[in-house]
Formats: sequence, structure tokens, C-alpha cells
Amino acid sequence: MFGRHMDLEQWLFGGDLRFFRHVADLANSDVPLLRTEPGPDFQAPRMDGAGREAFRAQRLYLSAAGEAVLASETNAFDMIDRDMHLGGVHVRSGGPMWTWNARAGALEVRD
Repeated sequence: MFGRHMDLEQWLFGGDLRFFRHVADLANSDVPLLRTEPGPDFQAPRMDGAGREAFRAQRLYLSAAGEAVLASETNAFDMIDRDMHLGGVHVRSGGPMWTWNARAGALEVRD
């Protein structure tokens, strides 16, 4: 999956750690958009290589909520709690946040 992500990447230098953080956000949220087997939570690979076999044994599947998002029946924006630093900015749910509007091809502020 990471290789395919890199092929589609328009956001240069996102890297594997950022990619795995996004997967964890999708899989480990209160309303998961991805389901992990074996579960319950997605485990990103560690820098020291520990847990490599457990990481590689994981399989990801769309959850019912993920299918609803892909069908445009609901929006993932409110399903994922965010509290992280990204590019020097503290990104936090519950306040205004910049998001990408794919239809408009532009950033927009969401409340």
C-alpha cells in the first residue's frame, strides 16, 4: 500500500512515517475508517525494527464507516480526532482547520 501511495504522491517528501501516521489515524479513531486484522489497533513499524513481523502480518480493510465515506454518504473530517504538530503548526480538532478541497483543487478553512 505504501508503494502505491508513493506513486500517487503529489505531496512530496511526505515519507513513510507520515503515511503510517495517517493509516493509524484512519484505523485507530473512535469511528475507524479502516479495520485491522489482527486487531484491534494498527501498529506502525518501529524505527528500531522491533515488532517487524507483527507489523507485516497486519491486513487493512475498509470498515462500514470507511465505505460510507468513499460512497460520499458521510465525511471523514469529523470522525478523526487530531492533536499533532505538522510543519510547525499545532493541528487540533475542535477549532478551525485547513483542509484540501479536491473538487476545487484548493485549501479551505473548516470549522
